[in-house]
Amino acid sequence: MFFNYKLTIKKEFFVIGLVSSMMMSIVFIAILSTTIYMLAMSEARRNIRSANLQISIYTEATLEGLIGIAKFLSDDTDVANFSNHSKEIKRNVLNRYRAITNANQNIKYCYSGYTNGELVINDYRPIANYDPRTRPWYTSALKKFPEL
Repeated sequence: MFFNYKLTIKKEFFVIGLVSSMMMSIVFIAILSTTIYMLAMSEARRNIRSANLQISIYTEATLEGLIGIAKFLSDDTDVANFSNHSKEIKRNVLNRYRAITNANQNIKYCYSGYTNGELVINDYRPIANYDPRTRPWYTSALKKFPEL
């Protein structure tokens, strides 16, 4: 029925112009949307790469410092051979631990445990018959939360 209807030249130009402009608008919007999407994805990937690099550098630097401190303390004869200790050596070791925790804010506690059951840590007095080799915090946690 529509095809049998004769349009005037003016109406034909209008319909063809309207259809053409709509098709051009759709194509333009599709190209623009695709371009914006690709730019946004590229920016997101760049931001993720940058964040990963920053986290990697920070973690590496933090661990490098901790490894250096661990190597320093393991080479320290007072710390390594503490089982033959005197009060003077213990005070020196505790002062080193305090200096390390004060110098590096990433270290909350610096302590050492020994095969004889001795535990050297600042501001901590173990209870009688305390043996850190049995890891009482671990066994206590297992009793309280066995399903974990």
